[in-house]
Amino acid sequence: MSHDTTITLEFSFKGNTYKPSLSIDLEKWMRDGGNPDQLHHLLAESIGFGPYSHEYDVLMMSEIEFSSDDEWVEQFINQGRLDLNACKAAWHEQQESNAVIRIAEKHLSSDQLKDPAIRQALIACYRSGQQKPQKKIMAEDFFL
Repeated sequence: MSHDTTITLEFSFKGNTYKPSLSIDLEKWMRDGGNPDQLHHLLAESIGFGPYSHEYDVLMMSEIEFSSDDEWVEQFINQGRLDLNACKAAWHEQQESNAVIRIAEKHLSSDQLKDPAIRQALIACYRSGQQKPQKKIMAEDFFL
């Protein structure tokens, strides 16, 4: 699923005002690492400024404004600022949930998957496996 978002910034240099704007897929950007500096670089490229220009330096110091018609994205935008930490956390949580559900659908009924306690337990197991993927489960781990 894509989350189209418009990024814009405005800055002035030597009496000229620039206002580059781009539409990006926020989900793709997060999958690619979600580096905020990359957004500045994309905006600079869109108006032909390379990293070795004074205009680029001024652009890099300017704050990006975010806007979107996507409801999911809008919840993380406040007065043009994207709460990047909250957005990334929610996105990662959704990715984990999707991974768990794809596996769980093969083994559980749809009613069981709707139970929030079961979903949370499955996600907790998934996270545990992601943190310690090399740990072998021994028979004694099941007995107290």
